[in-house]
Amino acid sequence: MKDSDKDFITFWEQKRQKGRTKYALYDGLRWSLFTVVFVILFQYFVLETTDPQNLWLSIAINVVVLLAAGFVLYYYLMWMLYERKYLKLKSSANED
Repeated sequence: MKDSDKDFITFWEQKRQKGRTKYALYDGLRWSLFTVVFVILFQYFVLETTDPQNLWLSIAINVVVLLAAGFVLYYYLMWMLYERKYLKLKSSANED
């Protein structure tokens, strides 16, 4: 087993001890906040959305949608992918 696989197993064992909900809240919402900031800056500087009413409405929509998406994404998809990888690595480690 490679060192990166051992590191992943250690990483995921720590995350899964905290539970799925805490994982989604911490990692998913952290990802969402970075994404929200990026989208808002993109809209303001690249798309040049300068109308205050549209800008604040856009910010509110982005915050709500991306925070919900981040939680759901990490609660279901990322947990499933990491758990599958973890179980595969653990079973291959037990075979060795």
